[in-house]
Parts: sequence; structure tokens; C-alpha cells
Amino acid sequence: MKYTKLFILSVAICFSVATVKAQVSSADSMIHKIFATLKAKDEKAFVSLYPNGKQLQNFVRTIMEASMKTEQMQQMQKMQNINLDSLVNAQLESLSKPEVMEQMQKSFGRSFQQVIEKGEKKGVNWSNAKLTTYTFDTTVAVNDQEEAMMSELGYKTLKGVMDFTSGDSAYQMSFNKVMYIPAEGGWFGGEFNQVVRKGEGFKTDTEMETTDVNVSTEKEAPVPPPPPAKPKTKVKTKTTTPATKTKTKTKS
Repeated sequence: MKYTKLFILSVAICFSVATVKAQVSSADSMIHKIFATLKAKDEKAFVSLYPNGKQLQNFVRTIMEASMKTEQMQQMQKMQNINLDSLVNAQLESLSKPEVMEQMQKSFGRSFQQVIEKGEKKGVNWSNAKLTTYTFDTTVAVNDQEEAMMSELGYKTLKGVMDFTSGDSAYQMSFNKVMYIPAEGGWFGGEFNQVVRKGEGFKTDTEMETTDVNVSTEKEAPVPPPPPAKPKTKVKTKTTTPATKTKTKTKS
């Protein structure tokens, strides 16, 4: 069965196995907490800002059950004779597998390290970094039925830019997909794609996708044919003795 983009997006945003509840109630506090984990290079604290296993399962269940009630899903259920409860339970069971959860934990750890490295490549010394200001937006663009459902359930996403300094230099970091989960009463997760020197500007999504791809427009030179094979020659040597006759073939 093809899952809705809402469900896929939800799992991508909120998947983690942290055992500490974030429950950061305000967007401002969440921004400060995120920056504090980077300044301290505290990977564990960074991961704890994502939902733990139980929180994730509750979240996914809520989203899936709401999605199943849409007219589109109801029609699909009748046509394909789908048991919605079984489908939800099967999906939640797959999310609870230790190997899946372990992979997700590692992926968020890598995300943390990537943010640190991006800053350091630009000259950031995280230990003396200071958050100076920030802007954010929680407006939800309702473009289809799924996004409208998300808004009705009280879910919000946070995106924006953090301005900070390190030494005498000024920097900016973009963030998005920080999600407010109503049942938990707080903000969780997030993506942190770019760290730049102030004034450089952020790359567009298209530039982000193609920056590491080098495409040559020059025609490749034709591959030369292999050299002709050397002709095989046979050298026959006859040596006659009173007792034996010997033939020797030599290929050169």
C-alpha cells in the first residue's frame, strides 16, 4: 500500500529513540535549547530534543488514524478490503524493532556531527559561540487535505534562521521541520541544513541538491580500437639423432 506523504513526512521529522522527554513548551525556548546543545557539543542533549520511542508511536498512531478517516482512505479501504486497525498496528510494530530504532538513533547522531562540522569548516568555534538573535515562522501552508488535517489536529512546524557570533565573526544557521506535538505539549526535532558566514546567503534547495554533482558537457573522446593482434608463427625445428625425432612448436 502506498502511504500518504503526510505519514512519510511525519516519520522523517520525528523518528528518534531518545529516552528524555523534551517537552519544550515555547518556540523561543526550543531555539535556545538547540543552540545550547551545539555550543556544548552535547550530542546526547541534542538527540533528547526528539521524541522518544513511546512518544513517536503515539504520534504516528494519531496521524495514521486521522489519515485513515479521510474520504480517500475510506474509499481505498472499501476497494481493497483493508483492515485499518491491523495496518496501524503493523506499522507501529515495525517502528519498535530494535534494529530500526538503533539506525534512527545513529542517523540523528550523524546529523548533530554534520552541523558541528559545517560550522567548523566556516571557522566557528562552538565553545565561544553566542546566539545574538533569531527569526522564525510557524505559519502552516495549507495546500491540500492532508495539510489541512495536520493543522486541524494542532500540529505546527517551526522554521527560521539563528544569528550568532564566534570570536569576531558573525554567522547564520537555517533550521526547519521543528514540530509542535499537541499531545506532548511541546516542540521536537528539526533539521539544520546550512551554516554560513553572515552575508554569504543560503543556498536554494536546487543548489543544495546539485552542489556536489559535477556534470561535464564536453563530448568524450572515442575509445581507440585495440592494437591488432600479433600474428602467430610456428617454428619447426627438426633434430635428427640415430635414436629419436623431436618436434618443437614455438608461438611468438
